[in-house]
Amino acid sequence: MKPVIPIGTEYFGKLRENNYYFVDKTTFLSEFFRGHADVTLITRPRRFGKTLLLSMTQQFLDIEDAEEHRKLFEGLQVMDDPVAMAEQGTRPVIFLTMKNMEWDDWEGMQKNIASEFAYLYSRFKYLLQDEMDAGDRTAFPGDGNLQPVVGQQLLQ
Repeated sequence: MKPVIPIGTEYFGKLRENNYYFVDKTTFLSEFFRGHADVTLITRPRRFGKTLLLSMTQQFLDIEDAEEHRKLFEGLQVMDDPVAMAEQGTRPVIFLTMKNMEWDDWEGMQKNIASEFAYLYSRFKYLLQDEMDAGDRTAFPGDGNLQPVVGQQLLQ
């Protein structure tokens, strides 16, 4: 099947599964794992592929469906990098985008974001069973009461 040029596709898996044209940006992953910055800031103008880049990173690192995701990277440059490939599928990844969130006022925005965090909290609650230090236990009490954490601390 001849590759198609995608328009507005921001999901890495969809690009690869549907044989869309794709400029291989996986060298970003190699550079990311070799860098030693505490924070990585990704700045690009609107419509320059930030969400796609983060979707690619999420699918590369995510421990969920790691073997399925590995297939998405076949034939791409990152597969030739043993340092990066050692990281593939090794972490739980929280992917949060506010791209499609809409609200009319401050309270609506807070409720929307709190709802998104509550969903993410419930999805990754299994991580509370892993060993955590005292600071993590304070931030994520595991008692099912997310409202104080999201509603007061995270949105201030």
